[in-house]
Amino acid sequence: MKLAQRLIDLISPLRRRLRSMPAEQMGLWLDVAGSEMSRAFADYLRTQDASALAEFDRGVATLAAMSGELHRRRAI
Repeated sequence: MKLAQRLIDLISPLRRRLRSMPAEQMGLWLDVAGSEMSRAFADYLRTQDASALAEFDRGVATLAAMSGELHRRRAI
């Protein structure tokens, strides 16, 4: 899957943070990111506010970074 540059820019700092994060903590972070992403999506649909869309993008970037980190760990 090819990601938009705006997401790639958000993913890079997340990758560094995830490398040292235990998988259990990633799970907790995923719960928070998913909830915030869902809320931002609903806010954006209601208001069309660019900040809500940016928050949704941060959630998508978090999920993509987590997926990449899990694949990296599996390959080690």
